[in-house]
Amino acid sequence: MTYQGIKLRLYPNQDQQLKIKLNFGCNRFVWNQMLNITVVVIMIAISMPLPIF
Repeated sequence: MTYQGIKLRLYPNQDQQLKIKLNFGCNRFVWNQMLNITVVVIMIAISMPLPIF
């Protein structure tokens, strides 16, 4: 099996560059918030003892 693809390079203008930077900034913020929630949930789960039957 042979994989094929197309390589291309984009050259955004100043307005597009600004929108790309803003988008990545928002993505980074959401990622960090979700990571923080995950860490908190894991820490709570670790601190709670499991019931033994």
